Order: sequence, then structure tokens, then C-alpha cells
Amino acid sequence: MMNSDDNGVRSVGLDIGTYSIKLAAFALRADKKTLIALNEKKISSRANLDEKTNVIREMFKETDLHPNEVNLSIFGPEAIVRFVNFPKMSRAQLEDALGYEAEKYIPFNMNEVIMDVAILDPIRETEQMRVILAAAKKNAVEELIKICKNLNLEIGVVDMDPFAMFNAFLEVNSVQTGPTFALLNFGHSRTDILVADGKEPVFIRQIPIGGKDISEAIARDVAIEFDAAEKCKSSKTEENSEKILKATFSVLDRLIKEIQLSFGYFENRQRKKIGEIYCSGGMIAQEGVLGYLNEKLNVEIKKWDPTEAAAKSADVFRNGTDTSVPQFAVCMGLALRQP
Repeated sequence: MMNSDDNGVRSVGLDIGTYSIKLAAFALRADKKTLIALNEKKISSRANLDEKTNVIREMFKETDLHPNEVNLSIFGPEAIVRFVNFPKMSRAQLEDALGYEAEKYIPFNMNEVIMDVAILDPIRETEQMRVILAAAKKNAVEELIKICKNLNLEIGVVDMDPFAMFNAFLEVNSVQTGPTFALLNFGHSRTDILVADGKEPVFIRQIPIGGKDISEAIARDVAIEFDAAEKCKSSKTEENSEKILKATFSVLDRLIKEIQLSFGYFENRQRKKIGEIYCSGGMIAQEGVLGYLNEKLNVEIKKWDPTEAAAKSADVFRNGTDTSVPQFAVCMGLALRQP
């Protein structure tokens, strides 16, 4: 959604994660959606609402943004997505039916969630249709609302992280894909998988393994503090390099098993083969991670950076944002999100 501030027409996406907050902003330049700002700030895993608010305020100041509206997303243990088959019906009929049927698919107290639904294409040669059912715990959504209220911001859209990543891929993708492909986002606390059939998502899973788990394994095996382990992942030091790699690969082995199970489940159930696999997220910045995943999965996982193909203003990186890691897929997808 586009919204105006005193510097022009803008759309802003905020990805409020467990390790950092990321921001992307687009403006219409010569009738083209142009990336005009990127920013990322690390936060403590224990950061409270006020601290997150102050970080976002600082990010707006650094990027000279004055939005009146932002798009946000949510995922993790507070949210869930299900793909469900229903008899063909109207959206109004579906919403009525979900009043009785939703609790079969949503493992939360139905009084404590906010739910939405999207109807996909009908299933060929049947009287059924494919439906995306998404739900998030109210307390998680309410925290986002409070942050925006503190910043005097309206909320345009609250999306789910994998859908935002997928939206960025569709909007600014410069690569050609086969009919069925997968996107992986390797984050700090989890890895998100989305499989798409053309322009339609058909499978989503979140795996609770991410960069934090690697840092914890390094801290344990090398006998150092967590913060020092975080720094080890991005340094080129030879000290304890063997222990660091061993700890890293032990976590990756667990992740690889879960990815294989996910792909196997999808391919057996849908009777479709996943073609290309693209990845984003900060975890792949660590040396050796992407190579090890490719070797053990016996496939080529291609690094995908949405900033490469996007139209960009000349000063988009003016605040020194590190774009060597493709970690901006979610916030860019949010900024490009239409209601």
C-alpha cells in the first residue's frame, strides 16, 4: 500500500524480528516502484515494547522517513498457516463455515486468535477448492498495534513472514523459475519454507532452527559467551575454527533433516517435484553454511537477494546498511504489499 509523507509517495515495510528490526521503503519514481531506503538495527532478545519503539523511531530518523502508515508481519510460534480443502462456496459461506470448522486446523484457543482466509483456485475435476487459513495470537498482534500507536502510525496490512518473502520474490525477481519452486528464509530463531506452484503458494512450514542455535552450539563447544559466539560466525579467525565448524554443522544436520522431511512430505502428497530452491536470511552469511547445505541436500540452493533486481534510488544505502547478506526479503515484500 502506498501512503504519502512530506517527502513524497511512500510504502514502508517493517520486519520486527527476534534479533533485529529491518525496514524497507519504496516510492513511485517515473511510475516505477523504487527502493529508496533500507535499514537494520540489532535488538536484544529481551527488548520490550518501548525499546522496540525507540529503535524504529531512530531508524526513521536515519532514513529521513516520516510515514503515516506501515505494513507489518508476524510469524513464529504465535502464528500458523494451513492449506485446507473445502467444498466450493462463496467467501461469505466459507467464513460462516469456519466458525465451526476452524478449530480442527488451528491449535490455539479460538477466543485468543485473529484469523483470516484466502480462497485459491478450484481443484481441477472436483467440487472442492483450496483455502489458505492463517491465524495469529491476539497478544502478538496487539503488541504490533501498540508499537504503531506509540509512533502515531496507522497499520496498512499485517501479513505473515513467508507470504511477504514470496511477495518480494514475485515483485522484484530477476530469475526464471520452473512451475514448482521453494523459498527458504534462514532467520535468527527459525527457518521458513514456502513452496509455490507458479504464483500460488501451496506449502508453508516453519522450522524452529536458526542462527541462534548455531551461536548457542558454538558457545557451548568453544566455552565462550553467546555474544562472542555471534561474532565468531562473521570473523575469519583461525582460532577454534575446527570447533566452530563442528558446532555449526551439528546444527545444520538437524536443519537439513527437517528440510528433507518437508520437501518429501510435499512431493509425496502433491505428486510434484520441487525444482529451483532459493534462499535468503542472515544465517547464510556465515562462511561454509550455504556450501554445507548444498552438499548434504545434494541440490543447488541459490542465494537470492531482492535488493539486486529492485529499482533503487542513488542514495538508498546512504546509512551504510550492509547488503552483503540477503536479509531484507520480508520487509521489502511488506513494503510492496497491496491490501
